[in-house]
Amino acid sequence: ALPMEGQATGGCPLYSHPAQLSDNRDCVLCMSCLKACPNRSVQLNFRFPAADLLENHQGFPAEIALLLLLFGGIFIHHSQKVLSLVGLGDLPLDSEHLLLSLPIVIGLLSIPAIVTYGVHKLAQAFDAEMPDYATVIYAYLPMVLAVNLVHYIPAAIGEAGQLLPVTARTFGYSGIGLFTLTWSEDVAVFLQGVTLLSILVFSLFPLLKITRRPWLNNLPHIGLMIVLVGVCFRLMV
Repeated sequence: ALPMEGQATGGCPLYSHPAQLSDNRDCVLCMSCLKACPNRSVQLNFRFPAADLLENHQGFPAEIALLLLLFGGIFIHHSQKVLSLVGLGDLPLDSEHLLLSLPIVIGLLSIPAIVTYGVHKLAQAFDAEMPDYATVIYAYLPMVLAVNLVHYIPAAIGEAGQLLPVTARTFGYSGIGLFTLTWSEDVAVFLQGVTLLSILVFSLFPLLKITRRPWLNNLPHIGLMIVLVGVCFRLMV
């Protein structure tokens, strides 16, 4: 072994051996196993994104909660538009009206969980072999990531044009006179629309792959995905 191999370490922080991990969701990439191994047998393998979801993935409560929280956050970001759709646009959502705001915020955050769970129960009513909710909910992961991206596109393309001046100021220079770019708001709207329409197509593949059921049996979830994309289109574009 080379001098830098087979070092004494504090061991894996997960109190396990890498070869014994059923998956890598808990690995913190500290590389302790790499430093401690004298046999050069440690491998770092890159796989297709979301490959775990397509290979008998087992749902994890914390992951599901985070997924639904991220999805619900979109309704919080656009709470005034959501409330306006039901005629409650004048309701204040701030700390000064906490008792009124708290149940409304909880309700907005719960929208994705309620609609996905309800639609899944409907799908199970027509197909007893449909996988459980903790498995199927991961089919909505691409949509959750996409709608959060869509929310930040206007700010992102606006700040991207200031890359050179901001970089210069980071290193202590004034940044005055450096090249900048500005985009029309129509560019952001176009990118948002294309992203939302595209993710509807990309969400169907993991849905069919995870459920392993025919198209017809997945119609409730497909219909919900179409509705959610339409709602996000109304809120953000």
